[in-house]
Formats: sequence, C-alpha cells, structure tokens
Amino acid sequence: MAGEDVYGSYAWTRSTAGVMSSADRRHAIGPMAEVLMSGLIGNVRFRMGRTSHGLSFDDLRVPDSPLAVEATRACAELNRPDVLGHSYRTWAYGRALAAFDGARLDEELFYVACLLHDYGLPDPRAGEDFTLRGAECARRCARTTGRSEATGTTLADAITFHVTPGVDAYDRVGLGCYVQAGSMLDLAGLRAVDVSRAFLAAVAGEYDRSGVTEAFIRLVKAEAAKNPGTRFGLLNRCGLTLTFCLNPLRPR
Repeated sequence: MAGEDVYGSYAWTRSTAGVMSSADRRHAIGPMAEVLMSGLIGNVRFRMGRTSHGLSFDDLRVPDSPLAVEATRACAELNRPDVLGHSYRTWAYGRALAAFDGARLDEELFYVACLLHDYGLPDPRAGEDFTLRGAECARRCARTTGRSEATGTTLADAITFHVTPGVDAYDRVGLGCYVQAGSMLDLAGLRAVDVSRAFLAAVAGEYDRSGVTEAFIRLVKAEAAKNPGTRFGLLNRCGLTLTFCLNPLRPR
C-alpha cells in the first residue's frame, strides 16, 4: 500500500484531483521519452518477426472469488464493450508480461484492478481525474464483499498509479506497473515482442479488439480536454494517441 504522499497513489490523486505540479511534469518527461523510444524499437523488432515464449493462454484462469465477480459485474454494467474488452486484454497481457519478467502478482487483486482501471474513462468530469472513479468502485467492491480497507486501498492505488509515467519508481506493490504494461501492450503494442504470437492471437480471439484504437483515441482526448493538468492531459499532449495509431497489433 502506497504512502500518503506518494506521487500517483490513490491518496495523492484524491488530494490533488490528479493535477500535476510543474516538478511532476518535469520528472515525467524522461520516463515518457524512454518508454516511447523503447516502444518504437520493440515495435520494429515485432514487425521483423521477433517474438518470445512464455505464458500460455491456457494457463489463464479468470478468478471467481466474490470480489472478482463483483468487479466483473461493475465493469460489465458500464455497457461499454470497448472498455470491457480492453480491460480483459489488459489483464491477460499484464499477466504474460509479469511472467516474462519473473514478477509475482496477487492474481485476484491484479484481475480486479485491470477490470476497473478504466471504469471512469467513459464519463469525463472536469476537476476529477478519471482514475478516481475506478479507484472508488474498487473500494466499494472490496467493502461489498467483506474485504479489508487495506485491500480496497491496494486496489485503488493500482488503478490511480497506472497512468503515471515512470510508475515502477512509485508503485512498490507492482500491480499498477503491470496494469499499465498490459494496457499499453493492448493500445500501443508496447512490449508485444515479449509475448508469444500464439498468446497474442489467442487473447485477440477471445476478447475482440475491433475498433478499440478509434474508441480509445476519443476517450483519451475527451478526458484530456476536461482535465488538461492531469497525467492524461500531459500524455495526450506528448503523443499518447499517436502510439495507438502505430500499434503493430492494430488490424490493417
């Protein structure tokens, strides 16, 4: 669980409404440039036929605990197939990347964080970072199913951390790191070279990604317009949606 003053945490996002300071923006530029450059190199390698081996799609099991079921219900009730499909692919890709890195994740909590990480994105509100609505939904799911306050906060941290440039420097639990990694693999193809093509094909076959690029470009731009001072506002100005267009997984 992150400390009260940790940049990108639930507590930080709630106290600042997600608005970055000038120092926050300066510190974000380096990690953003590094991710963009490594992503472009990785995409070239992927298009050249490079791939990896690791987790099999058959190894994935959707958690069926009361908390996981409640999170699935909450995401489905958005009635946004684009967000639901992206959430499932984020979970699958995040699991694969964690396996590639040798990182151990709490599988139940990671699933819940992935299912709810973009819960607030379809309803942009001025003065409120969209991740707060997903974080609050996760906390409600935890309370509803009798889980501890600490569990709810761990989930909330993962969700608010996931849009933080250089997230691995702040998220000590690691859930938010792999929510971000899975999400960016789906939307921008980042680190696709670290996952087997069979796994990528199986995930796309199970969770259709038709139209996801266009849908998320609209969602990102709408959120950034409402909240230009947030991390999404900065990411949008620095070309986040361009990386979506360059995604090697995007259907041609």
